[in-house]
Amino acid sequence: MKMIFVSGVAESGKDTLLDLALRGSKKFLPPYERVNLDEILEEFVERSDDGVWDVPNIDECKRLQKNLYQRLEEILIEKMRLERNIIVNGYFEVKTKPGYVPLLDERFFQKFRIDAIIFVSFKEEMSEITKTKVFGGSKGFEEAKRRQDMNRSLAVEYSGLSGALLKIIEVDLEDVKKTVKDMIDALGVCMR
Repeated sequence: MKMIFVSGVAESGKDTLLDLALRGSKKFLPPYERVNLDEILEEFVERSDDGVWDVPNIDECKRLQKNLYQRLEEILIEKMRLERNIIVNGYFEVKTKPGYVPLLDERFFQKFRIDAIIFVSFKEEMSEITKTKVFGGSKGFEEAKRRQDMNRSLAVEYSGLSGALLKIIEVDLEDVKKTVKDMIDALGVCMR
């Protein structure tokens, strides 16, 4: 049984890429269970239209962290009993009204012995038209890039602390099929 953590900022399209990769590779991949952190987060808090999680203050952020971790732990222990591979689709942090909240820490990666972290990132070189289309302009692009850099640093750190393999997939908006194939290949290597 392998446990894989798939992460990346929402703007990378990681959720769609993971969905396409899993749909396109069911025949090739060993059996797996899937856990989505968004679904767990939605048990505790709502997200506003601008993508910011509606957490009003620091105390509530800490409570959110604790509740999310406990619920994720319950779900993973239940899934581990099935002795199948587990794909956790989530984030290292989320944006809330008071600021960024780290969702998981080294304790998670060590306790559950994550075998691999697949980090999905968008290419930073793109036309102004694409920046406007995907990010709403340069300001949105810079914010997403800042979050991506922060998340990439966390991926490297947690990989090093837990001994998990780190695979970084760069999204090519010009060739999404290639990016989906890269995701399928990464999942295949990590799950065997």
